[in-house]
Amino acid sequence: MEVGPLHGRPVGDELDSLLIRGEPLGVLLSTRGAARLSGPDGVALEALAGLDWVAFPRRDAPGYHDELTAVLRNHGLEVSGMAEDVRVLVPEVRFALVDSGRAFALAPAHVARLVPETLAWRPLAGHPVIRRTWAAWPASCHRRDVGHFIAAFELSERRASGAAATDLQWFH
Repeated sequence: MEVGPLHGRPVGDELDSLLIRGEPLGVLLSTRGAARLSGPDGVALEALAGLDWVAFPRRDAPGYHDELTAVLRNHGLEVSGMAEDVRVLVPEVRFALVDSGRAFALAPAHVARLVPETLAWRPLAGHPVIRRTWAAWPASCHRRDVGHFIAAFELSERRASGAAATDLQWFH
């Protein structure tokens, strides 16, 4: 595969990358917790203090994990995270942890239609957590099809924004 999506901007000279999407994350809570913590603009990140973050192992995406941890800490949350050897990737297990009322998970809006009735997705007030997706490819790549593929992202964004300044940028 010559091009792949990443949730962290690659560092170094071996890969070129393009930001292709910025998506505000919301929070998954038990329905009881969502009712208690939700305000008119969603849930303030600070309101999650005292709850455990159902995170992913840092080794899976160290830069993105560190970014999320920093944002959570900057909003007063104690982030102990999960042990590095623990993987809570099975949705039912993640849902059960959140349903306990003692934990939360960060998630994009589309997750709202996939969760059981005992859970609720809410936006985070002020959108403090953005999940960025980057397309990355080898800097040494000279394939025309890869160039067309990457250019299509940029063209699509220009059309969507009416040729205004965009958040899509080339990084070398």
